[in-house]
Amino acid sequence: MKQSINSLASSLGMALMLVCGSSIASTVGSEGTEPMSESEVVYEDVRIFDSQTFYTDTFSIGNAGMFEAVLTDFNFPDPLDSYGLSITTATESLGQLTDSGSFMFSADPGKYYLSVFATAENFGQYGIQISQMDDALAGITTGVSAVPVPAAVWLFGSGLLGLAGVTRRKTA
Repeated sequence: MKQSINSLASSLGMALMLVCGSSIASTVGSEGTEPMSESEVVYEDVRIFDSQTFYTDTFSIGNAGMFEAVLTDFNFPDPLDSYGLSITTATESLGQLTDSGSFMFSADPGKYYLSVFATAENFGQYGIQISQMDDALAGITTGVSAVPVPAAVWLFGSGLLGLAGVTRRKTA
């Protein structure tokens, strides 16, 4: 019985070292997260217009992958009243925005259409950027969440004690 208690204590000690060690490593890893990839711009445009604008433009994609479309209201000289962006193929919509923001879409090599509308009281300025992300995890940042050590230790320790109690009852 003394041997089983000693082995349980040694197992618990090893488990605590593993939990604490991985917790420290994951805390260090979560400091200053960086984007996993750079992006390559495939379309970029900034326009100033008077009162209202609507146009459709074409752009080509050379490599299949994930893309991000960004629409920005520069609030110059005043905020836009309404504006939107749509990206399509000849047969389907890949995404749209009706306010500042961005969306991700998947595309194969080929020709695509960008439609934009905007209205302003006098003049307005907006920008559009479409970028290809380098990998399938585009837009996700690296880093591991820190594990709360006290809670993990108590949970793991109580599980080990429960297992020890079950094995002790079976041998008794």
